[in-house]
Formats: sequence, structure tokens, C-alpha cells
Amino acid sequence: MARQIRARGLVAGLMPSQIAHKIHDQCAPVAGTSWIRAHRLALGISLADVVAQVRAWYVSEGRAEPRFSETLLSAYESGQKRPGPEYLHYLCAVYRADPPDLGYPDHCFCGRGHGEDRTARAPAGPGVAQPAGAAASG
Repeated sequence: MARQIRARGLVAGLMPSQIAHKIHDQCAPVAGTSWIRAHRLALGISLADVVAQVRAWYVSEGRAEPRFSETLLSAYESGQKRPGPEYLHYLCAVYRADPPDLGYPDHCFCGRGHGEDRTARAPAGPGVAQPAGAAASG
């Protein structure tokens, strides 16, 4: 069902967040689809894709790859576990969504938005210096 909703949404020119809302609205009552899962399905990517992207964010910031896994992401999607602040930050970057969009009431600890209206580059993670020229000029 989510695949059909996504396909129709793409043809209609909807943004991924709009498609995620449609998936959640139609699939949650039948299959218990969480907001975080609806966002992944709206992007048409697998658990493995998300894991690879989270790991790539870490590496792009000069950090060691995390022990983030498909099993852990699946536990987040099923509501068995909740991502900690750091993993939530990177999941928001991958999904280009803010924590409330993914079903978590808090704001991201980085203090910046990750939504679709933001640039493709997510804010740096904890303890990572911003690239040269990234600081706001006075």
C-alpha cells in the first residue's frame, strides 16, 4: 500500500514529507505504521539504505562509523526503542525532517531544523567544527 501511495504522490509532485503524511494516515490504522517508518517509505529506501546514510554522515564529519544497524532502526520504527539524541540527529539529516515529523516530540539537540525547506547539508554533529566559511558573518 505504501508503495502505491508513494508512486501516486511522486506523480502528483508531492514532497516526501507530504507523502509520509499520506502513508501514515492510510497505513497506521491498518499496519501500525509509525511516523519514522512512514518517512522512510516515502523516500522509497530500505533499512540498509538509511543505515548506510547515517554511517556516511558520521564519516563525512571525520568520525568513526557508529554501531548503528538495521535491527536498531527496525526497533525504532516498531516503537520498541527510541533513538537517543545523537542518532535522532542523524536520522533527521537522512530523512530531512525534524524530530516531531518522525514522531518524537523533542527538538534536535543541534538546535537547527532538518526539514525539507533546509539545505541538503545537515548541521555538523557534536564536537565537529563547521567547515571554513560556514560561520555566519557579522
